[in-house]
Amino acid sequence: GAVLMPRLAALFSEGNETEFHRYINKGISGICFVALPLAVGCFVVSDNLVPWFYGSGFEKITVLLKIFAPMLFFMGISDLIGVQAFVAIRKEKQLLIININNVVLQNTAFYSFDKRKDIQRFSNHNTSSGIATTSSQDLG
Repeated sequence: GAVLMPRLAALFSEGNETEFHRYINKGISGICFVALPLAVGCFVVSDNLVPWFYGSGFEKITVLLKIFAPMLFFMGISDLIGVQAFVAIRKEKQLLIININNVVLQNTAFYSFDKRKDIQRFSNHNTSSGIATTSSQDLG
């Protein structure tokens, strides 16, 4: 969201760098307070949560939950610094370059996982209806 962006933009245009950094630090503290425990919790309880929530046969999804759990924290920091702060200080071009690099790195990482077969595909795409479906047989 863009909760801090108007205030950050006003502080930047006024040249109030100290207050600008104070707001950024408060935002980072809030993200750490919420996202870090949530990410750690998802990582720790994934072994029990997935079979309880999805049922037997979906235990391999715990690997994905453990991989994506830290993203809760990084996405929060990325939104605060990458979107709200960069747009507020009129650095949209740098933000675009960062996002392009991020897409390239993520696709490279997912491609390398796919090539190594560490993570199997969990969905079976039904081409006749265009709907992606998953069953416990796909995971076996």
